[in-house]
Amino acid sequence: MDRTPPSVLARMLRGHAGALAGQMRESLEALVGRSVQLERLQADHPELPRLFGQRELFLFPFADGDGRALPTFLALDRPAAVATGAAFGLMNTGGVREAADPGELPEPLLGAIREVAGILGGAARRMVRARGTDRTCGFGCGHELRRVTAGAWPAIVGEIDHGVRWDLLGFRLRIDGEPAGAILLGSSERWEGPLETDLDEDADTAEVFVEEPTPGSDEYAGTAAAPAPFPANAEAAGPPPPIPQGIRVQVAGDPKDRATAALRTALAEAGCHVLPAYSAGGAGPQPSVLFVFSRSPIDLRMRLAASLAKRRAGLIVACSDRPTADLVRAAHAGTADSFLVLPADRLRLQRLFQRFAELAPA
Repeated sequence: MDRTPPSVLARMLRGHAGALAGQMRESLEALVGRSVQLERLQADHPELPRLFGQRELFLFPFADGDGRALPTFLALDRPAAVATGAAFGLMNTGGVREAADPGELPEPLLGAIREVAGILGGAARRMVRARGTDRTCGFGCGHELRRVTAGAWPAIVGEIDHGVRWDLLGFRLRIDGEPAGAILLGSSERWEGPLETDLDEDADTAEVFVEEPTPGSDEYAGTAAAPAPFPANAEAAGPPPPIPQGIRVQVAGDPKDRATAALRTALAEAGCHVLPAYSAGGAGPQPSVLFVFSRSPIDLRMRLAASLAKRRAGLIVACSDRPTADLVRAAHAGTADSFLVLPADRLRLQRLFQRFAELAPA
């Protein structure tokens, strides 16, 4: 039996969709800091063509640790992308309404949407690892974002690979009981030959065979062919500008903690001037960006309150290597400007500092 992560995930979409949906729901609640409901949608559900056909979708291909493409993807429609990204990025209500309108999205919001996709990919990775697969290093998404207009359902799979059989699981998303878009997860074992039904197949998933058979053949009548995707209409966000060299930053947290130490190192290697973890009052140089690290909502509130008692930094970033819904709520309440899930690589830090540059007065 194939034990590669895409194959294991494909079998989970057929036989363990409920457990996967629960893991994704918990991750989404931690990201948005509010109550989340996910309604699973069968592959033959009449709403799927409307939700994922001929619409703008935010498509995230999965890759392995070496950056090689894998037959797995996550897709969010615009409402789901905006709602989750804005909540994770701590955008105000007015910003959410503006982003919900057709047109371009601000780069800070796109960065937050990438973060959401990456963490949802991590939820899938944890489920795959729990099934005994030891090759999950790097298995995830969020590094590459494609904004596409998909053709008629299920043409979206053709954006990844048009010649393999896919297992798909759709979700209708609600946040605090209000409709908030739709999410689609797909994976493939790259099976060949006739379709076979698994004994433990979940009623909420089904396999979609997207190979294009020859018209007139016996196979043609028994398979569902995906129409070719629309001509390339994807938008790949360009690389963010480099972090301004020498910009003053401070990490509020135990300097002996591995997570804070790693963040300080990453910031220093990116060219930032990292101030000491603790400074006396408002004396001396002040940071332009303050990273407030915590794993406890109470501790985070206290640290944010202490930072606001001093001269406020240009950008305050709450961060943690163990994000929870309560931590995100504490960041909201403590007027943090953003929430960063650790560990953070240089690209994610560049996107964060790009937001600082956009917020800074001209």
